[in-house]
Amino acid sequence: MSDDDADSGSSGLVSTVSLDEYGTVTEAVVTTIATIEGVTTHELPPLRTYLDADALDNLFARRRQATESKVRIGFIYLDYEVVVTGDGDLTVFELDGVERGGRVGPGVESTAAASRIADTVYDAPSDENE
Repeated sequence: MSDDDADSGSSGLVSTVSLDEYGTVTEAVVTTIATIEGVTTHELPPLRTYLDADALDNLFARRRQATESKVRIGFIYLDYEVVVTGDGDLTVFELDGVERGGRVGPGVESTAAASRIADTVYDAPSDENE
């Protein structure tokens, strides 16, 4: 686990999947979390209640066209920290300090997990000249 993971409140790595296995990032996130939770995707709250799912999909749609991207975004969905990178990985970490089944989302009073909802979007210039 990196220092960034420790600082963000993440606990253990739960799953890593390739975005190439899915049509959209949204599909990858919801399907992966449903598999972890042992439920169908329809039993989960809509991802769009946590973030702008269309913007997330559009941000990473360009990844399929580019040869290399340094985009990285992290966000909280249910009991998990989800990190999506421009190189095509979706990684899910279980959060520390969140009881199983303790959902964090819209309309929930402030909690340690809810305070971390807005994470990072990073789009660094390509290192093509190196």
